[in-house]
Amino acid sequence: MSARPLPPAGPYERVIRALLADAEGQWWPDADRTLAFGCPPWLAARVASETSQPLTPRSGGNVVTVLDPVTIVGCPHLDGPGAGSLVVHDLMSGWWHKLPTHCHPELPPHRWHQLTLALAAGLNPCAALDLAGIGAF
Repeated sequence: MSARPLPPAGPYERVIRALLADAEGQWWPDADRTLAFGCPPWLAARVASETSQPLTPRSGGNVVTVLDPVTIVGCPHLDGPGAGSLVVHDLMSGWWHKLPTHCHPELPPHRWHQLTLALAAGLNPCAALDLAGIGAF
């Protein structure tokens, strides 16, 4: 009997894996690393729901889930006003890198790039969110 194929990855899993792959290639070219992904708690909850993994509460309002082999840490401090921040942390070296991508619970992941560009262009967070959301739904 052959093994069942894995279900296709959902949108949050896909975008996180793509962001991690980019960060690994740019910031951690050596093979000796153990990465964790930091994001707002709402994003960690969506990944946990999408992958059927448990979402475990931790101290300081943090929550944790696993996107094998990476630990996803939902941290309230990364859920800034207007848009959430994303970071990759190498647990072996202690180095971390803030990703040049922002996220928002009202925008699907494929619109995060437009949100990031709008914020980088100097638009206030509400206008950036409105612009990124045009035609999104």
